[in-house]
Amino acid sequence: MKILLALACAGLLAGCAVYSDAEFAQLSASRLAPATMQKLERREPLAPDDLIELHRRRVPDSLTHRQLSRVGVDSLITRGDIAQMRRAGVSERVLDDAISASDRFAGEHAPEVIYNGGYDSPFGFHGSLGWGWAGCF
Repeated sequence: MKILLALACAGLLAGCAVYSDAEFAQLSASRLAPATMQKLERREPLAPDDLIELHRRRVPDSLTHRQLSRVGVDSLITRGDIAQMRRAGVSERVLDDAISASDRFAGEHAPEVIYNGGYDSPFGFHGSLGWGWAGCF
């Protein structure tokens, strides 16, 4: 029973990892900036500068794709960010992944907007007064 529990826990933890040990060794060998490497180790979202760093250090796009797909970005990606990454030579695949991750970020961090027709009623119905009653009960 204890062995089964230990195997189940190991399986769950392995499912949380973005990279294998061999891939982490490859990332370490690429001499990434410590801040970027730390984000990869801790499964933290990436910024455009991190994506440029990964490209400059020749990290395979497949690894960058996996990080963006599973973890995402830490802010909205702007047109200026895209232009900067293109100038740095970041691949179109990574740019597309960054835009998709940015869209997910926007969806997760968008404020909830509630429109009530411009009129708050103490009686629980909303509408507006004009040349007649045009409200919803």
